[in-house]
Amino acid sequence: MIIRCLAILTILGALLTPTAASATSRLDWTSCGSDFAGFECARLAVPMDYRQPRGRRISIAMIRLPAADPAHRIGSLFTNFGGPGADGYESLRQYAHTATFPAAVRARFDLVSFDPRGIGRSTPVNCFASQAEQRAYFDQVPYFPDLSTAAEQRFYAQAAELSRRCGEHAGPLLAHMSTVNVARDLDRMRQAVGEDKLTFQGFSYGTVVGATYANLFPRNVRAMIIDGTLDMVGNAVGHGDEGRTLSIGTRQGVADAGQEVLSMFFRLCAQAGPKCAFSKGGDLPAKWLRLLDSVKRKPIGTYDYPAVSGDVYNLLSEPMTDWPKLGTLLQSLYDGKPPAASMSYVDNGSEAYPTVQCEDADAPRKLSTYTALGKTEDVRIPAFGRMQVFDPMPCPTWPVADRDRFVGPWNRSLTPILVVNSTHDPSTPLSGAVKAVRQLRNARLLAVDAPGHTALLRPRSACADAYELTYLTSGRLPAAGTTCPVDELPWGLR
Repeated sequence: MIIRCLAILTILGALLTPTAASATSRLDWTSCGSDFAGFECARLAVPMDYRQPRGRRISIAMIRLPAADPAHRIGSLFTNFGGPGADGYESLRQYAHTATFPAAVRARFDLVSFDPRGIGRSTPVNCFASQAEQRAYFDQVPYFPDLSTAAEQRFYAQAAELSRRCGEHAGPLLAHMSTVNVARDLDRMRQAVGEDKLTFQGFSYGTVVGATYANLFPRNVRAMIIDGTLDMVGNAVGHGDEGRTLSIGTRQGVADAGQEVLSMFFRLCAQAGPKCAFSKGGDLPAKWLRLLDSVKRKPIGTYDYPAVSGDVYNLLSEPMTDWPKLGTLLQSLYDGKPPAASMSYVDNGSEAYPTVQCEDADAPRKLSTYTALGKTEDVRIPAFGRMQVFDPMPCPTWPVADRDRFVGPWNRSLTPILVVNSTHDPSTPLSGAVKAVRQLRNARLLAVDAPGHTALLRPRSACADAYELTYLTSGRLPAAGTTCPVDELPWGLR
């Protein structure tokens, strides 16, 4: 992240961006195979470096589900499922037939997704010689170091080792992985499917893809929904001197959001009674703090302080599916009976995540900044505060910078953007969406009164579905200040 790019480079990068008139090949859609019944797949060649558009090409893997009602088809709805590092190819298969894309949307739009450059089936960024080597590395790296000096020094060394491996193995693509190039690839894909303008829905990090596209190609947007929205300025450079003094998640308020959602989990778990395993004994926040104090002193099986913190945080995002699991995990740990193992890292998303993050955003360069901030944030918000401080590793030692990375301006969109956000989102807090609406200027916020991270994971809201369908089909936005309820809450609560 760490090399600051001057505003002149951002402007120059935009000027060098291909326009809608650029020559782009049409796609050869074919069956994706028996595991992807009904889906079609294609590949698109794009420049690795858009400063050299006739130079080396890389391949983008695309997938689509054709509109169910071709006679009333409106066009293609492109989507990005987040990350950075999420596999759009597999994710579309996972979510296409769920409430994330209601039947009325599937009827009138081809659903189109893709593995962004460097990820999955697209030309990949690989930092290891083999999958076995990759797993051996990530399985021994904790979510964050515990509070000992030795653990911190080991964590810093592990992060620097990943930087070194990526610099050695990933090749020249590594320096062209920031979101600005994903947005440029997306415009090539728009042209390749034959759309005059882009219709787009982005989730979580996909909101950065969408906002970047809307500001690079303001005349090319038909409709755009961004759900689980980051504070764009805070993510890229921070406010004031935050890019130098605060890690990315800390300045986005992610730890605060995680604590808020955990508190909501405790309230609903208590209401659920025996349906929620952790409800036994009452005073759930106190039980949580006792558990954390215990694992700080001595691990419970494989669960040390970082593992408990990280696994609990990850289970907050999907309330309907994961909150019952979270109740069981917490009670098991509280009883001293841990599951066999905690979650582990998989696939090349583990490499793509820091690759994009460290090239998109400023982060502190001095390790002493993380050490000091880790102590204060751990006191302020136990578990989640320290985890977010150390999240942007290995950015302090990242070996390359994308000289074209996009840091604004964010207010150039000519088409109104619909910004959607859960009121209780552990990863992209509502406060970030409020800031993004101000930064984008031509945008409207639709709040969904629920816990959970984006429409992919929060409880379903028929109200939000209806507003999104109206916007996608007609361009009409909900009234300012609109908040939607969800249809149900975990454990059958209302």
